[in-house]
Amino acid sequence: MLLRMRMLGFFLLLVVVVAAVVGFMGAALPAEHTVTRTVLVPAEPERVFAQISLVQDYPHWRTGVKRVDLLPEQDGKFHWQEVTSMGTIPQVLTENEPLTRRVVTIADPSLPWGGSWTYELEPQGSQTQLTITEDGYVSNVFFRFMSRYVFGQASTLEQYESDLVKAMQ
Repeated sequence: MLLRMRMLGFFLLLVVVVAAVVGFMGAALPAEHTVTRTVLVPAEPERVFAQISLVQDYPHWRTGVKRVDLLPEQDGKFHWQEVTSMGTIPQVLTENEPLTRRVVTIADPSLPWGGSWTYELEPQGSQTQLTITEDGYVSNVFFRFMSRYVFGQASTLEQYESDLVKAMQ
């Protein structure tokens, strides 16, 4: 019995130490980050722009998007929310230049992360060079640690681009 109590105490101490180290490391990281990824999509800019603009179709080709709910416009801007494995994420289209540029921003500052994605399309013959830049922040120090050292800050961008290329083939 005494051995079990000591082992439990050691285990609890280990959990506290690991949580403290993760918290301190996360707090030492900057809250803001910028990540850019570029991919060559096997389709013309018209098709690519249409694919990324039809947010209601995201569940058909984007990994992790279960549902998209279109929301009423606010201040003349298009709003929707993506229901994903990570929860519900409200979005707003903050800039739209057909066939060349699109900026989408997370519309809920209470989430532990947020920011915007800037999509830039450039024709490359019958293909499209798509560059996505994430200007993001992670306010929670534990999520900040995880996004940097476990998931990778570019993982969502890379998954999106991979899904898009598959959808365009």
